[in-house]
This record gives sequence, C-alpha cells and structure tokens, in this order.
Amino acid sequence: TLRRIPWYQNGRGVTFIDPCALQMKWSTLQCFSQTLSDVWLLLPIEAMRRVLAKESMPTGALARTLDEFFGSSDWRSLYLDSAENQLSLFDDLNERALRREEGDRAIVAYAETRLNLIFSKVLEPAYLRKENGVAKFLLYPLISNHNKRAIEVASRIAMDLVSKINRGC
Repeated sequence: TLRRIPWYQNGRGVTFIDPCALQMKWSTLQCFSQTLSDVWLLLPIEAMRRVLAKESMPTGALARTLDEFFGSSDWRSLYLDSAENQLSLFDDLNERALRREEGDRAIVAYAETRLNLIFSKVLEPAYLRKENGVAKFLLYPLISNHNKRAIEVASRIAMDLVSKINRGC
C-alpha cells in the first residue's frame, strides 16, 4: 500500500499513473490525493470511449469496472433517454433506449468533475493523439498539495509542459 512508502505522509514528489485501460481503482487516486505529491494521470480516453459506447449503457462486468474506475456509479448520467423513444403507458422502463452524447466532451467533463472532488487543482490535460488526430490519452496534471504557493508553482510548471506537448514540441 502507499502508506508504506517513506515519503507518503510528509514528502513531496511527482507520481506518474499509467493505468492499464480502465483497471485502476478510484481508491488509488484518493490515496495519492492525500499526499504532497503532484500526480500526472494518463487517462485512457480511447478505452473510455470504447467502453462507454454511444448506443447502449454498459452493464454487468463493464459497469462494475466503470464504478471502480470512477469511484461512483454516477457515470450512468452520461446516458440520456433518446428523444424519439418517448415512453408510453405500456412501455417497459427496462427497455428504455439510452444514448451517450457524441464525442468525448461529456466523458472528459465527467472525469474532470470527479478529479476535482479529490485534488486541490486539476489542470488542463495534454492530448496524446494517434496519427489520425484522435485523442488516445489525456495526460492530466493533478495537484494534491493545498498550499497556495505550491499550487502556483506546480501549475506554472505543468501548464508549460502541457502547452509544449499540445503544440507538438
């Protein structure tokens, strides 16, 4: 566990988290958010896009994986009733057609909302794209330190690095 690491309570550091697809648990991020470590999280947006299919809400094992990854089942709010599938008095509620909004905007906004619950500061991510320009990963700088000066310094450094990555430098 993290508590066995000598710097866990008092030390400062930089931690890189590169989850294998969606196998990371939210509790891991919560542990790091309680340290003085700056965290760089490689968020697998491509894997999230694949699992959070546009046409249907994940169920079973996929739903449980998302619950553990986000630390909540609130991700289900990404799915909305289709306008053309208005329920009638005789429709089965369980057969309601749900769709996710096109693109990544809602997924990214949801992930950022969750991260902002546990970190002092969540900065704009660097977009790591495939050759066709589609984002494969988002590299998020996350600051757990609550000290105002530490947040300013870490933010300045992180924003400089993110802007260079996004420009392709």
